[in-house]
Amino acid sequence: MAPDRVVCRVNKERSKIDELLRLAKAGVHDILLSRDDDDERLKSFVAHLQGTAASANEPFANAPDVGGAKNQELDRIIIGDSQEMRRIRATIEDVAGTKAAVLLYGERGTGKKLIAQTIHSVSAVAQGPFVPVNMASLPEAIAEALLFGHESGALNGVEKHIGYCGLADSGTLFLDEISEMGLQIQPQLLRFVQTGTISSNGEHRTRKVDTRIITATERHPATLVDDGKLREDLCFRLNVVPIHVPPLRQRVEDIGQLAQFFLERFAVRHDRAVESFSREALDCLQSYPWPGNVRQLENVVERIVIFAKAPIVGSHDLPRGFDESSAFMAGINVGLRGEPRTADSTSRTLVLKPIQQKERAAIVESLQQTGGHVVDAANLLGLSQATMYRKIKEYQIVRERKRRKPSLK
Repeated sequence: MAPDRVVCRVNKERSKIDELLRLAKAGVHDILLSRDDDDERLKSFVAHLQGTAASANEPFANAPDVGGAKNQELDRIIIGDSQEMRRIRATIEDVAGTKAAVLLYGERGTGKKLIAQTIHSVSAVAQGPFVPVNMASLPEAIAEALLFGHESGALNGVEKHIGYCGLADSGTLFLDEISEMGLQIQPQLLRFVQTGTISSNGEHRTRKVDTRIITATERHPATLVDDGKLREDLCFRLNVVPIHVPPLRQRVEDIGQLAQFFLERFAVRHDRAVESFSREALDCLQSYPWPGNVRQLENVVERIVIFAKAPIVGSHDLPRGFDESSAFMAGINVGLRGEPRTADSTSRTLVLKPIQQKERAAIVESLQQTGGHVVDAANLLGLSQATMYRKIKEYQIVRERKRRKPSLK
């Protein structure tokens, strides 16, 4: 979570809309409504924000500047020559000149925000603002006011707030994690998408807002409707142009280009004389499952650049776990500390496909690096906590139950 991100816990029984809005105006980014003694929920909430903060600061945010990118080739922004990435670039070219709503879907860390920024930057509204909004971090009680704004005095003397939709006028509104959007705000968003007008709380007239809407989710759009997360009519409006962003394991041929890009960038940032990867090192990177996708690859390459001892990165420079010949990479019947499991330690024999073996090994490695803390390991891999717990259970991973030491502050 960013150092300047402010989190505030508000007593659920005493919270009022005007109080929440004042907190938001004062710079509080995230508000948790809970009982004063609900420490576990606070810890879970902060851990979630750490994940969303990473999402808001995607590794692609430091990629080549896409501002005014009309005259730049898309392949210099969207890195990769795989069929999947060529398809995405072709789709961006097709939709850039339109105002059609785009829905990006794919796993966390795959680069959805980068693609949204690129669509904006090569579109007719490139000179306008790009306004990203993480729907998962909007406090439900004031989500409508934050999105559509409110007039001065409309909420017990709180000053006028234009809202994110208004801020995106003549630009692009990017709504990330729409699966976390509350149902109560969806009718207003549907009206905005249909009419292009908004009416702030306390305002008796509607205002025209000319903005392009791009949304993103980790889930397939069809499941959002089936699971009751998204109204069907709203899904139709947002899903005019769907773009699937594939996980890194489905475009292995792009790993070399991405790794070299990150290596060159971090060599400059950290003033390291590292130039490229050896063939053996690239083979190890390409054989890895990358459950955290491009974000995890970036993290690993930065670590490699910092500790590499020669201009050419060899397989021995890679973090432990990338050598396929090691028992660790096999990842079967190995506990958190690497001890073989006994016959009594699991209720059934675990039989995994090669790609599952590697994914399991990546999770074990992340747990080792974080001392067994699931939240930290999930953030390291770019996975949600729910996904991390599910995979730990699925792959029968043994881990120590550790509690964090209380802060001395």
